[in-house]
Amino acid sequence: MSVQRPIKPLEKVERYAHEIATTCRICKSPFTESNPKCHHHNHVSGDYLLAACQDCNLKLKPKFCRHVVVVCLFHNLASYDSAFILKNFDKKYVERVNANGTMSFDDVKAIFINSEKTMQFQIKNVVFADSFQFLSASLDTLVATLRKSG
Repeated sequence: MSVQRPIKPLEKVERYAHEIATTCRICKSPFTESNPKCHHHNHVSGDYLLAACQDCNLKLKPKFCRHVVVVCLFHNLASYDSAFILKNFDKKYVERVNANGTMSFDDVKAIFINSEKTMQFQIKNVVFADSFQFLSASLDTLVATLRKSG
């Protein structure tokens, strides 16, 4: 997600759709001199998405920050997987270079159930959580309770 790719060359159909657009596909407002038409595109793949006004295009621009958190759910993490993850954890994943050039290490934040089991822990911006704490049945039982018709 940290890669920002420029827009790929438009296909003939995309170019035509962009040229004939008179209103923003997001806010439905007409394009003006103060709020012109823009090529809104996916900044990860570079693919053209739609014609948008400049205001909407800027609002939709991805904002990359260090505060984005990814939640990784494991069913029954506390009883099994957390021990393997923490045992094989490498300190390089929490390295940080300070402003003065020295290296330090961030803490691994954890919520413990007891001295051996963790309900949740966080390494950098990835939170490993135990879904069994919220859905206290086996995955097999939970899936069996779903309706067969969808």
